[in-house]
Amino acid sequence: HNLFDELYGHTIKLVDNYLYIVRGYENCELIIVDITDINDLRIVSRIDTPYGIIQFVVVSGDCAVLSSNNHIYCFDVSDPENPEHIGGWHSDDEINNITASDEFLYLAAGETGIIALDISDPEDIQTAGFYNTDGFARDVLVGRNLIIVADDTNVGIYENTLLDTPSHSNQGDYPEGFVLYPAFPNPFNSTPTISFFHPTFSPVKVSVYNTHG
Repeated sequence: HNLFDELYGHTIKLVDNYLYIVRGYENCELIIVDITDINDLRIVSRIDTPYGIIQFVVVSGDCAVLSSNNHIYCFDVSDPENPEHIGGWHSDDEINNITASDEFLYLAAGETGIIALDISDPEDIQTAGFYNTDGFARDVLVGRNLIIVADDTNVGIYENTLLDTPSHSNQGDYPEGFVLYPAFPNPFNSTPTISFFHPTFSPVKVSVYNTHG
C-alpha cells in the first residue's frame, strides 16, 4: 500500500503500529502515521521541525529523537496525535548516525568517536559517556551489551559498560563507571594501545610506570 505522494521522506522508523517519517530537507516535518490497518493508513499528526536538515530519527519509549548534523531534538510522542518538542542537545562534532537502547542514545560523532547520552529525562539530556575510536566514527549499533562502531579504520566491538552503571537519577556529583582496559598488545611492543572509558567529558591524564616506578 502506497502512502500519499506528499509523504515522501528520507528517514523513517517503525515502532509498534506507528510509522515515523521525517519529510523534507530545509523545511522538515515529523509525520506520524497509524498503520494498524494497512488498508486504511491514517496520518495522526504532523509537526514542523524548523531545525535545518534532519538526517535520522529513532524512537525510545515515549521519546522520538531527531538528529541534524550537530543537534539532537527530542519530542514527547506519548500521545502520537499531539507530539511536543521537549528537549535538545548540541554536539560540537558532526553527527553521522544515531541509535537508541533503553534510556541511552548513542551518536557516531566523527572525530570524537562515540558519545552516549542519557535521555531518561528528555528535558535534561546528560552526557553519559564517550569513547574515542581509532578513526572517524560513521555508524553505530547497540546490542547484546555491545557497542559496534564503523569508522574509517575498522569495525570496532566494545563492551557497553553503561549497562553496569547506576542510572542518571542515582548519580551524585562524582563520575562513575570508569574503565581502564588492558593494554594491547600485551606484552608491550613499540606502539601499545591503551583504551579507557570515562562517563563524562573531562581532561584525563594517563601515566605509565615500569616495575621500578
